[in-house]
Amino acid sequence: MSAEMKNKHYATTALVLAICSFVLGLIPIIGWLLVITATVFLVLSYSNHEKGPKNVVSLILVSLTWVGKILFASIFFFTVFSPPSEEESGIEVETVGTMESADSNKEEEKDKVYKVGDVVQMNDKELTVIKVEKSNGNEYSNLKSGDEYVIVSVKITNNSKKEISYNPYDFEMSNSKGQIFQQSFSSIHEDTALHYGELVPGGTVEGTVVFEQPKDDEKLQLQYTVNFWRDRMIRVDLQ
Repeated sequence: MSAEMKNKHYATTALVLAICSFVLGLIPIIGWLLVITATVFLVLSYSNHEKGPKNVVSLILVSLTWVGKILFASIFFFTVFSPPSEEESGIEVETVGTMESADSNKEEEKDKVYKVGDVVQMNDKELTVIKVEKSNGNEYSNLKSGDEYVIVSVKITNNSKKEISYNPYDFEMSNSKGQIFQQSFSSIHEDTALHYGELVPGGTVEGTVVFEQPKDDEKLQLQYTVNFWRDRMIRVDLQ
């Protein structure tokens, strides 16, 4: 009677553990503990010559759980530890190379200095410095001693499909002393001065911007801010 109760105890425990392991088998640690324990009790049940539906059901559930866990483990290790294919490696290298090339081009554009007459292409427009003239002003001018006016003729073209704005205060000028000035107010170019405005797609505007600078400075450079964020500056040497 005692041996029979013991056998039934093993069979019942194996069945409960088999059901739990089958349901919770995919949980990493708990699943393994349950299926191993269920297997141990199932072996104990069979070793004590327990036969019946409990053992049959336990055997089926434990077997299915082991098969599922082995398949899952195989797929996991194959996915994680298998080396990348040549095609995948090639795509990755090509992408990195393209990004590095784009960054390099941006740096080159950022450092490039243009000259008078160059057509500078930007995202939605182009800029051309047409000519540079110098003047000692007129009777209404208030030039500092040793200074002169530098009058720069510019052309802006809208290459986009929408209207863009232009502004004379997008232009500044640097000199050999490292000083940067905004445009000066002067009547010497009032007929040609560039004002605020809008350009329709394909539209063009020409005008002049004037700056007060030291006479005969040989390192004057016009600077044009491309956008509001000032993340790109177009530089044009005026000599």
